[in-house]
This record gives sequence, structure tokens and C-alpha cells, in this order.
Amino acid sequence: MSPPNVRPPPEAVSAKKREIARRYGRRNRGRFGRTAFNAIRRREIERFAQIVTNAEDFTRCLIAWSWHLPPSANPLQAVLNVASVLRRPISPADASSILEEASIIRKSKSADGIAKLLGLTYDQRRTLRITTIGSVNVKKGDRREIRRVCDKFKKEQKRRAKGVRARDEYEANSVAEQARAQGVSRMTIYRRKRAEQAKNVSHVTGVSAAFFLMVRTHL
Repeated sequence: MSPPNVRPPPEAVSAKKREIARRYGRRNRGRFGRTAFNAIRRREIERFAQIVTNAEDFTRCLIAWSWHLPPSANPLQAVLNVASVLRRPISPADASSILEEASIIRKSKSADGIAKLLGLTYDQRRTLRITTIGSVNVKKGDRREIRRVCDKFKKEQKRRAKGVRARDEYEANSVAEQARAQGVSRMTIYRRKRAEQAKNVSHVTGVSAAFFLMVRTHL
């Protein structure tokens, strides 16, 4: 007789779960890790920086952009390069001043924190297709609700395209609704439908048989 299974102590279970998370979590770090997230956010800040016209707003974009550089990057050269790519080149002295200001300002890397620094509105966020930065006029909870409503509408449109009827229409034509309207049970509605189907089948069979006999008579 085999010994009964004994559950290990909670400390051992927690240690095993941490080991599993550490071991198998590496597979997704390349795609969903902090490095990839920072790269996506830098690209989104660059898209926003292209539409700002004020020099002060552009400086704030470079400050937020520098916060998301990888540790191995040269911050001064990186800021000079991105300013040149955005066709608003700056001098090394200006880049150094921006980096100094970036180190003084309290870093707020949350979605709404970056949006507050940049002054990004919800309409600009949608136009530029920005997903990692929030907005100054629509908060996180409201954005989540908007996404939920939009996803629900898109799924409903797909169902209608496939021919799926709306819930109100389906219930209005259901057997239960017909039974309530006529004041009978659902089984009565089912029996009437079966009787109607049997009547139609016998009618078709009778016509076909009569036609067959008529043809044989004239042959």
C-alpha cells in the first residue's frame, strides 16, 4: 500500500511557485519586458513631439524620453540624436541642460504621470495611437470603460455580420414569447409546429403521388 500524499508546508509551496515564475517568466521578457516597454513609450513620445510647436513642450518631451533610455545608452548622444531625427536639432549644451533637468524633476513614469508632464489630451492620444501614456482630461478608469464599450460594440457588429440576431429580436420570436402571447404552454406551441410540419409533408406527398399517377395514366 502506497503512503498517502502529504502536502508540503506553505513555505515550500511559495518557494516552488517563485522558482516556476522565475524560470518560465524569462520566455516573455524579450517581448513584454521593461526594455521593450520603454522602447515603445519612446516611440510614442517621439510621435507626440512631432506635433508640438512650443519649445518648452518639446523640452518636456525630451525629458520624458530620456527617462526611458536603456542603462547602456549614452544619454547625451541619445538626446542629440533623437532631436536631430525629429528635425529640431539642439546643441550639446541644451542637451546637457535637459538631462540635468530630467535628473532633478521627480520621475513619474505612470501613464497619467507622463501625460500630465506632456499635456497629452485624449483626442491626441487616439489620433497618434498612443497606448502606454494616459491623458490629462480622461482618467484611467474612464479610459477602461471606453475600451470596454468599444470592444462590446465591435463584437456586436461582428455577430450581426455573421447573421446572429439581436437578443431582443431573438426573444421576441422565441417559443416562450409566443406561448406567453397566446396564453398556452411551450409544449403546446411545439405540438402545433409539429402538426403543421406533418400537414405540409403529407400535402406535398399527396400532390406528388397524384402527379405520378396522372403521368402513368397517359403513358
